Amino acid sequence: MGGEIDFASESSGWAPMVMAGKLRLLAVFTADRAKRFPDVPTVRELGMEIVVDSPGGLIGPRGMDPAVVGVLAGAFRAAAQEPEHLKFLENMDQPLLLLDGPAYRDAMVRTLEEERDLLRRLNLLPA
Repeated sequence: MGGEIDFASESSGWAPMVMAGKLRLLAVFTADRAKRFPDVPTVRELGMEIVVDSPGGLIGPRGMDPAVVGVLAGAFRAAAQEPEHLKFLENMDQPLLLLDGPAYRDAMVRTLEEERDLLRRLNLLPA
């Protein structure tokens, strides 16, 4: 706001300043445009194959009883649909991305690999 920063990237804590005209939102990193800012393109739309989403899921110890996993997954799914949680996500310009078991593990592994590759390309990790 003091004209000292040309670029920043973080969650949507900046949204009130954009809505007040104090900051200009150039792009969002999510797969789809933000509902609050439908005229702002995604980074992917601008030609950079980057999408940063925040899926939710549960992690537990290997070998958990499948019945326990089922109960916890059901409770987590129900909690994720609570109006208060959905409003929180909306205020953060985040869609509800809830993944179960293997899908969440696969997403975490894929994200780790993608981010590690990006850090190497930026020379922030050894090759």
